[in-house]
Amino acid sequence: MTSPRLSPVAFAALRLLAALAWLCPATIAGEQSLPGAAAPRTPRLGLWIECEGKLRTLDDPARLSAALDHARDLGATDLFVQVYRDGRAWFATTETDDAPWRRAQEKGFDPLRMAIGRAHARGARVHAWVNLLRVGRPSGDRLLHALGDGAILSGTGAADAGDGWKPDTPGAWLDPASPEVGARLAAILTDLLRAYPAVDGVHLDYVRSPLPLRNGRGARPPAFGTTAAAIGRFRKETGRVGPPREIA
Repeated sequence: MTSPRLSPVAFAALRLLAALAWLCPATIAGEQSLPGAAAPRTPRLGLWIECEGKLRTLDDPARLSAALDHARDLGATDLFVQVYRDGRAWFATTETDDAPWRRAQEKGFDPLRMAIGRAHARGARVHAWVNLLRVGRPSGDRLLHALGDGAILSGTGAADAGDGWKPDTPGAWLDPASPEVGARLAAILTDLLRAYPAVDGVHLDYVRSPLPLRNGRGARPPAFGTTAAAIGRFRKETGRVGPPREIA
């Protein structure tokens, strides 16, 4: 007997119910725990603080202070502070463009250090939020120039990836199969963790290939992930030729 297939709406509702049960066990299961049941988890509330966006919160100590006050008033237990985006760092590093951090230093503050100090003082946690594989502005980007064209996924540097398709988020995307990309990103994160040993975690974002979206009448999506580096590693590790569609 086969199980009934859930509709997308029903599946989303079940996921939401599971999340609520984890966050608010007393609300879902009742105020009294069943005999022998484990004690409910302490609820955790996360809040994401963008480095840019409309407010550019990390560029100004007064705006960051207001955001931290808001997190305290909400009872947020975990703050995810965005300190790396589009190849730019809000911390000191020689591996990529740290102009945002240097601008903050000129104003006399360190955004991540300020967030850690304020959050830890009230028992909250801070996670460094980093966007790894997407680099939004290809032209003039220091990281892309250092890595070279071989580190960029084919078809992602332009608004349209060709054949009537485009990436879900425009901009250049780094090739995770490139050893140079892995080494450079590891060095960037090493600089981050050495400078802020008190940070409670690292929140990895954009650790994926772009999703192809139809932008016309293309016959098939671009072959993201079939760069020369990816094909070479696949052949070396498996001994197989690989997919027929290869991009040098």
